[in-house]
Amino acid sequence: MPDSLDKPGLKYQYQIVDMHDIDCDTFIEQDNPDALILSILCDFKDKGEREVIHSILQRLKKLVADDDKAYRDYLTMLEILSSNRNLSLDIKEEEKMLSMRIDELPSYEIGFEKGIEKGIEKGIEKGIEKEKQAIAKKLLTSMDEKTVAEITGLTLEQLSSIR
Repeated sequence: MPDSLDKPGLKYQYQIVDMHDIDCDTFIEQDNPDALILSILCDFKDKGEREVIHSILQRLKKLVADDDKAYRDYLTMLEILSSNRNLSLDIKEEEKMLSMRIDELPSYEIGFEKGIEKGIEKGIEKGIEKEKQAIAKKLLTSMDEKTVAEITGLTLEQLSSIR
């Protein structure tokens, strides 16, 4: 693999680093989730694969704390990179062991119930609005817009769009 670019007007040399030559702890100890994810490509030394994966996932949870989206994004990157070493299955198994099902948390249930309540409220509001429009459409065949607006509570602009 070339270690330089030599083009007219451009001369650049760089060092190629084989990730397998770097101790994984070098990246695991960083306070940077991007570096942590790269540790999956490094030399595990005498550590077992599952032990390293477990360390990476625990550290990742600490680094991204309560940011579930960031955690999922980094976990996806980790799974992609782990496929280079045939570790995808190990990643998934370790993740299952470390994760609590979010839908089993009381806060999830509370949020779910509130979501249902809001959904019902919005559905009722939409239903009422559609019913007003249906009534207005019928009334407009025999009454003027101003009278229909007073009866239904719809604006004259809404009534003209119904026509």
